[in-house]
Amino acid sequence: MPRWTEPLTWWIVLFGGYLSLISKASLTELVVGTVAAAAGAGVAVAARRALLPRAGRGSQAVPLSALGLLPVQIVTDAARLARPRVSGTFAEVPARGGPAALVLSASPGTYVVGADTEHGTVTVHRIATGPDRLERALIGEHQ
Repeated sequence: MPRWTEPLTWWIVLFGGYLSLISKASLTELVVGTVAAAAGAGVAVAARRALLPRAGRGSQAVPLSALGLLPVQIVTDAARLARPRVSGTFAEVPARGGPAALVLSASPGTYVVGADTEHGTVTVHRIATGPDRLERALIGEHQ
C-alpha cells in the first residue's frame, strides 16, 4: 500500500465529517475544513505510527490491549476526579518509552511528571492507590 493512502483516507473522513457539521459551504468554510482535515490527518497518522506495534520497533510499541483499556480508564478516572477531596501519590514505574508515557498521560487520573531514561522509568502522579489496569498493561504486569 502506498504511503499516501493512509493520510488521504484520514483527510477524506475528517473533511467529510467537517462538511456534515457546517450549515453553508462557503469558500472560507471549505478552506478551513481543508486545512483542519489535513492537520487532523497528519496527527492521526503520527499517533498511529507512534502507538501501534510495528516490526522492528521492539519495546517502544504500546500493546494493543493497553490502547483498548484507555477509554474505560478515562471514564473511571473522570468519575474518581468528580469526588470531593481527591488526592494522589507519586510513583516510579518502568516505561517502554515515549509512546507508553503518552498513553499513561492520556487518562485524567495519571500523568507523567518526569522520565529517567538511564533507568528506563517514569515518575507518575496518579489518583489511584496503586497501578490501575492501564498502567499494568503498559508495564507488562499480569492482571
